[in-house]
Amino acid sequence: MESGRVKVKARSDYKAHMLKNGMPSQWCNGATQEFVGTVKVSGYTFESDTNKPLQFVVDRSKGFYYLAGKGSVTDPQGKVTTLP
Repeated sequence: MESGRVKVKARSDYKAHMLKNGMPSQWCNGATQEFVGTVKVSGYTFESDTNKPLQFVVDRSKGFYYLAGKGSVTDPQGKVTTLP
């Protein structure tokens, strides 16, 4: 907990392979998700820049929203969104 927000930070290659391997991850309000490399979640494919990984925040009011980083997100229908 930091300033009333939950901050999740995995170490080493655990972060890169956590979602790929079906390991538990934090999806509670205020959690920050950082995607390293190519990660698939619920039909979406996140592809991050090596030096600036994509970061998203889980918010009970706003939903799952973009915070920072470079890369692209492909939705289940194949639409690609490039960030930023």
